[in-house]
Amino acid sequence: MGAWLRRTRSPRGERAERLVELSAIVERLARVIDPDYIPVWLHKPVPALGDEKPIDLLARGEWQPVVRVISGLESPGFS
Repeated sequence: MGAWLRRTRSPRGERAERLVELSAIVERLARVIDPDYIPVWLHKPVPALGDEKPIDLLARGEWQPVVRVISGLESPGFS
């Protein structure tokens, strides 16, 4: 990852996909919660995700359940 930050290498394949998914999730979260709270939310167990941490699901490529929870935050009447 250090090489990515120094711009000597770019993420590819599955890692690139995970970064794109994470970026999209963070953009959506920024519309419904305080941006400073996003890292906390991503790293804490969420009951609606079976007490899993969103970041762990995203790392495994399981972004769909996280998106469903965010949809609920975007639409409070959503169930």
